[in-house]
Amino acid sequence: MRQGDMIKIDFLLADCDRVFTQTLFSPVGKQIIDLMPLLNNELKQAWKESGAISINTEQVSEHRVLNEDTRIMILKKLINDPKDLRRKRARLSPIKKVKT
Repeated sequence: MRQGDMIKIDFLLADCDRVFTQTLFSPVGKQIIDLMPLLNNELKQAWKESGAISINTEQVSEHRVLNEDTRIMILKKLINDPKDLRRKRARLSPIKKVKT
């Protein structure tokens, strides 16, 4: 959806019970970091807290240059580490004996 030399950039943040989105139009060749001041407060705060963003499920630098329409996901820090949760469940579960 180009408008002249402008590209469409969708920012997305998924929370447990809410989803925040914002669409911006920017000139081709801008870095992602240049768009941060234009974001609403929820997206800006989440980006400052995590410092991580992704495009097409690939974590990218905030200095990446945007040349085409893009959806940028703001990543949140994990509340619980999945590996730690599996270890805890394994410790708490009873050991099952295998019949031979």
